[in-house]
Amino acid sequence: MPVVIPPFTQYQAPLQPLRGLWNAQPKEGDRFANAEIDWSVSTKTAVQFQLSGNSPVAFSQIAGLYIDNSNCGSSVEFLFPDTAFSLTVPANEQALFPVITNALMFYAIALLSQPGDRTVIQILNSMPPPIPLTPSSTQVSAQIAGLSLNAVATVNLVAAGLSGNLRSLSLNGWAGATAAGQQAQLSVFDGTGSNVIYIAFIGAPNGGMLQFEMDPLIGCRFENGLLANIGPTTMNSGRITVNAYYTSP
Repeated sequence: MPVVIPPFTQYQAPLQPLRGLWNAQPKEGDRFANAEIDWSVSTKTAVQFQLSGNSPVAFSQIAGLYIDNSNCGSSVEFLFPDTAFSLTVPANEQALFPVITNALMFYAIALLSQPGDRTVIQILNSMPPPIPLTPSSTQVSAQIAGLSLNAVATVNLVAAGLSGNLRSLSLNGWAGATAAGQQAQLSVFDGTGSNVIYIAFIGAPNGGMLQFEMDPLIGCRFENGLLANIGPTTMNSGRITVNAYYTSP
């Protein structure tokens, strides 16, 4: 198959070769430094790390980071300004990462961090052998059974005070025979009152019954619990069951 190259421009800036550190033996020997960010204590969404003159262990280089973000519901970006190298670690994940930098300063940025979020970092001056890591699949389930479609109501799906990441949301139930145009609105929102996570309109054919099952996969943050709301509704009858699976934080 021929290779098709779209219209392009020549890169004009000089390409400066920089020293790669992933195989460089640090003069101080193999060292690492531990750091833990409690995002509920930090007054900012960015934290600066400076290993030059700010560590009891002398560092001559940074070669890698081991990042445990499994207790944080926000992705965290690690930015090294000297090379513009950026590493983004997703929420609830952990891994060992090589980094591309010749400096001893970098930033950790978590724009969506919330109280209770925590990120643990090991800063390495050499790269250890690869470490196999299996992400945790532990999730918490929450259910509402038999929520009526013909009455306006708001019920708790996840209790107030709990925050986390919604992994999936499934809906199933039945709607009774209705006149044309009759329907019920189902919405799921968190305890902030302004973060609507899911919304659906449910109705049955004129004079008929409707059985339904929806399983939209969702990956989003919620704060201070989850609520399910029916309303407005013009339905004559019907019930719905809501199942949520989430991780906390």
